[in-house]
Amino acid sequence: MAGAVAWIGLASANGSESRCASGQARHALDSFVRAFNSGATEKLDSTFAEVPEFIGFGSAPPGRFGSVFLGPRAKAELREDLVPYLDRRHRHGDRMAVTDFEFSGNWDGRGNMAFSLKRRSPGFRSGSWFEVIGKGALICSGLNPVFAQMQIGAPEN
Repeated sequence: MAGAVAWIGLASANGSESRCASGQARHALDSFVRAFNSGATEKLDSTFAEVPEFIGFGSAPPGRFGSVFLGPRAKAELREDLVPYLDRRHRHGDRMAVTDFEFSGNWDGRGNMAFSLKRRSPGFRSGSWFEVIGKGALICSGLNPVFAQMQIGAPEN
């Protein structure tokens, strides 16, 4: 996948292994996008891990939000603000569609992925679709994988 994003700063002290599979990761990403596009806030909330497993979320403009390089207290505040932020972006008219997906394996107890999205937002580039890349890290220990981390990048041009 062109433009795939590598993980940094997630070395594991315990060497734990994730049980994520590519299909689980793709399903989790599709579930996030469906919940976002439909404004299903409870479903959106359920696609992300809770603190302390939650690492972070970041989105570049339009609608810049968050970070993944935070201390424990800031992560808790970010997790608390995440679903209201996503709900505001949905109500603003933001929409997404997955255009490419690559499962990059299990590392540091998480299943890792890179992806591309088509995204549009009223008031940004006249509301036309634009392409962004992103990455995510999943925890697959329960029935439904949850995102510990997600980054959505900015458009290239």
